[in-house]
Amino acid sequence: MLLKNKDKLYISEIKGLLGTSKQNMTNIIDKLVENGLVKRSPDMNDRRMFYVIITTKGNEYLIKWQQNKIKEIQTIFNYFSDEDLESLYKSIENIKFILIKNKN
Repeated sequence: MLLKNKDKLYISEIKGLLGTSKQNMTNIIDKLVENGLVKRSPDMNDRRMFYVIITTKGNEYLIKWQQNKIKEIQTIFNYFSDEDLESLYKSIENIKFILIKNKN
């Protein structure tokens, strides 16, 4: 999802955004490359550095994944009563308020 919003990122940037180790990130990227979801592209200014770029297949996979997650969430919320949904909404608004208040 990080790559969907950016043209390209260095592995170190992705690692930092996800808060994972470089070794773990390299293993994840290797698997994504193997499955054709992302590709590595050398930085023309520094051949030691590689960008990670999402592929068309990766974008298509992400869209399907998001659609499936939306369906799953809709199914879960179909079991909630209107009162429960209202209570959940108020709770989320309270959490949002607390987080914004403590951010400043």
